[in-house]
Amino acid sequence: MNTINFSLPSCPISYSQCEYICNYVNKIGFLARSVLNVIARTPFVLARSSSYFPKHLKDAALRLKLLSILSVPFAFVDLKKAKEKILANVQAKDAEGVSLSLLSFSLLALDAVDSSMTFVNTSLSLLQSSSLAIFNALVLPFGFALSSLGILSRSLQLIKTHRLYRSILCKNMKSWEGTSERVLLRAAPAETLPALLRVCQQRLPLTTDLQNCLLSCLKTKMALDVTHLFSNTLSFGAVALFAAGSSSGVPFLLLALCASLKLLASLYQDTQPKQSLPE
Repeated sequence: MNTINFSLPSCPISYSQCEYICNYVNKIGFLARSVLNVIARTPFVLARSSSYFPKHLKDAALRLKLLSILSVPFAFVDLKKAKEKILANVQAKDAEGVSLSLLSFSLLALDAVDSSMTFVNTSLSLLQSSSLAIFNALVLPFGFALSSLGILSRSLQLIKTHRLYRSILCKNMKSWEGTSERVLLRAAPAETLPALLRVCQQRLPLTTDLQNCLLSCLKTKMALDVTHLFSNTLSFGAVALFAAGSSSGVPFLLLALCASLKLLASLYQDTQPKQSLPE
């Protein structure tokens, strides 16, 4: 008797590829809607065009807000990983690690809730229903919290990376001897970890070639941290202007600059070839 085997079709793209695509679509959408809002509020456009043109631009920007939902499913996976890091740091009795993990978890949770609220309110607006009052009331507090925590997180990363950079520059790694993998990853990119473990745990000599490669990787990381720190500062400024009642295009211009910096940083990270470190 012949049997028929049924098999499910394989997914054409992997989870990481899907996350990569959605991440860029979300960032480009945020940049596009910020630019549209700037143009719609520019005095030149308001003075020389009919009232319908700025309205169409604002409607297009509103529809682009629907793209915010793309990041939510991936945020739940990231939240699970962040929770595991918190538990691992608790088990290791690493107070600093617990604090930093809680900070990362808070950022991910706030971003997921903010994106969900944006999607729900936008959907209600497009359906010509009244938006939820509680969501409207939480927009500014969430904006302040996200940008403030982002500034804090990047500042801490920058301080740690700069401390490691100075130690490598001076070839004085005594303060890093015996440092665990978990702690090193807070200050250095993942590709430098094997080399740093050899220097910090096995206490192998820091050769000139290895020193130059490590310094180059840390310089790149610090430049990216500064870029994200500046973008979060711009975001904080935009939220402050919204809280002050600004209806001009200036807050949206700050958001457009913020989105541009984050998009450029992502493009640089994804297109930059990984540097091979000497053994």
